[in-house]
Amino acid sequence: FDAAGQLMFSCDGVAMPETEIAEPTHSYSAAIPMTAWEGTVTLGGGAFTRLVKGSVTITRNRNPFRTINNSANPLDFSIGNRTVEYELTLDFNSKTEYDRYKSGATTELVILWEDADILIGSTNKPRVTVTLGTIGYEEGEIDTGEDFPQVVVKGKGMYDTSDASKAVISVRS
Repeated sequence: FDAAGQLMFSCDGVAMPETEIAEPTHSYSAAIPMTAWEGTVTLGGGAFTRLVKGSVTITRNRNPFRTINNSANPLDFSIGNRTVEYELTLDFNSKTEYDRYKSGATTELVILWEDADILIGSTNKPRVTVTLGTIGYEEGEIDTGEDFPQVVVKGKGMYDTSDASKAVISVRS
């Protein structure tokens, strides 16, 4: 995502065999692509307006467990390790703002994009939510190539038993 562009996402995975369902009736939607600048950001529960662009990758190493049982289908899946990596570009107008971010680097970061003009059913709206529970940055680099100095922060999600360190990206469309 980038404040000057659209919100883009992709996902892939491996699953157990599908169940056949009736083909849905397709129709054109009135919904337009979400632009990234329409998102809202909170850090530790408070509004945070310094996020310029970024990317978040959640990977889980789940592999099919196959057995000789007269079926090509996997019997089960390994749980596998999960990694959460992010790269955020932040704009700070003072060192005070930068210090506040550093001191809050292990609080929940939530980025929400929602199309308030479209309803799914009677109450739901198209929405993309990125929630990073306990996060820590590994490196921060000041980028002076823009009109205003920005800080590129790279890091990973950290496991913490006190808050279960949720790292979730949910898409509702």
